[in-house]
Amino acid sequence: MTINSKSYDEAMTPEEAKELHTKLNRYYRNRKQGKRKARPVLRPIGDVETIQKNLTIQKSPTDWDSLPNGSLFAVDTAGSLLFTKISNSRALCLNFMKTQPVGGASCYRIFV
Repeated sequence: MTINSKSYDEAMTPEEAKELHTKLNRYYRNRKQGKRKARPVLRPIGDVETIQKNLTIQKSPTDWDSLPNGSLFAVDTAGSLLFTKISNSRALCLNFMKTQPVGGASCYRIFV
């Protein structure tokens, strides 16, 4: 039995395999065109104004697991380091803009 004038027993030569691979890549690339959304362009923010904002820090500590994702918190009542919970195991330090792994914590919620 033959498929495209090739029998099942014959193997493809490296040149034929490369040609088939190129055709498949071209097909899949063309199929995806027009389906991707354009990403927005970042624009400069212009003049920056510094503002003073009073934050309300909770006096009693809250358990890490009960804190919802996206919440602002501090690890002390002074609020020297501000964090945002981004997942069950990671927090973003707003002072240094770095993520940190977190296994559990006693933290103080911050309200803006």
